[in-house]
Amino acid sequence: MSAERSAESPFAGRELHFIAIGGAGMSGLALACSALGAHVSGSDRADSTYLERVRAAGIAAQVGHDPDAVPPGADVVLSTAITDDNVEVARARERGQRIIHRGELLAELAATKRLIAVAGAHGKTTTSGMLAHCLATAGADPAYLIGGEPAPTAVAPAPTNSHWGGGDWLVAEADESDGSFLNLRPEVAAITNVELDHHSHWGGERELLAAFAQFSAPAAAVVRPAGPVLAVLDGGGISIGFALVERDGSGAGAASLVATDLKAVEGGTAFTLVAEGVGELSARLSIPGRHNVANALAAIGALIAARRLDPALPAIEELVEAVASFAGMRRRLERKGSRNGAVIYDDYAHHPTEVAASLAALRELPHRRLVAVFQPHLYSRTRALAARF
Repeated sequence: MSAERSAESPFAGRELHFIAIGGAGMSGLALACSALGAHVSGSDRADSTYLERVRAAGIAAQVGHDPDAVPPGADVVLSTAITDDNVEVARARERGQRIIHRGELLAELAATKRLIAVAGAHGKTTTSGMLAHCLATAGADPAYLIGGEPAPTAVAPAPTNSHWGGGDWLVAEADESDGSFLNLRPEVAAITNVELDHHSHWGGERELLAAFAQFSAPAAAVVRPAGPVLAVLDGGGISIGFALVERDGSGAGAASLVATDLKAVEGGTAFTLVAEGVGELSARLSIPGRHNVANALAAIGALIAARRLDPALPAIEELVEAVASFAGMRRRLERKGSRNGAVIYDDYAHHPTEVAASLAALRELPHRRLVAVFQPHLYSRTRALAARF
């Protein structure tokens, strides 16, 4: 992560201790705060590549939770997964130290930049990674905080899940699983889709949709799938509805951003992009699947909106061109190699909608036989959606 440590930063000199610092989201927050001049420490129950990266940045991060590891003057940052019986939490409470949720800290960081926040049940990580890649490739030097790790590219041979760039914009993956995305006030709210996924937190679709409407309400621009159901997410500013147009021409509806003429090409998809106020552009993805074209539409819609709000950003044609060099995210249809003629992919899909999308994408590739090995994730989700699996 590169950034100047500035005395003007509200984080300069601040002490922060992260419990579960080795997670994808928490490690990114820790690195950003450190880059802004905070004194950061942390712990996690197990070693990981994220923990190694945090240590490489000079942050004291240990394996195992120890109450004596909590600096007396630090604000303690934790995620929803950390419970009150954690020994470090207990020590911080005994001392009366401030304890803050990671979502609150993300909101503090976001307040120092112009924020593009990406939310949705599926595709958040890929869409966030694509946005960050396009802005970085076009020279905008964004800050970004993503809940996953981008695959290497020629532009970024060693990409990371976080970077605190010198540009005006921050791309942040916004987590709806625990409602913490409601702490954010995005300038551009990019919503990939809305579907009930975290059944232990949300009572139903109506409650979830109301939360997304609350999330998007402060935004100057809202990007979302086209259609009347999600029109309630629009505010009084810029609204961009996106859609994939089917082979028979259906699906466009009232969309102001569409992908049409989709064609599977080697390793990805080529398509024609038609955007209101922009015109028609040829686009290509280097990752397979219709669902990734939908992710690209969410990212491109956010780029169009951001450029309308900030004409100093690179031209939209340049930003869209950068989509082609995006290599995807690790564990999102990530090709791991081959053995005895079989090509192996690793994928994080854990919801029926995601599993179906990933299998459909793999069927576009020139393989004779497809074998899927599935590991359920979260008991509450698996129980609630058992029939769909």
